[in-house]
Amino acid sequence: MRRFAFLAALLLAGCVGPAPAPITSACGWDKIIHPVPADSIETLRQVDEHNKALRASCPELAAL
Repeated sequence: MRRFAFLAALLLAGCVGPAPAPITSACGWDKIIHPVPADSIETLRQVDEHNKALRASCPELAAL
């Protein structure tokens, strides 16, 4: 019984530690996509939708 209690305490202690920092938004790693002439109409639509969503979510990127 002592071995079980010791093993349980040892396993549970391995989970104790600082919590990881939360990600507050995608604005720090996401960026505006710039289309190129070779893009298809569908790709241009997807790029435009991505950029609109990013600008709506990240006001600091609205000027780009």
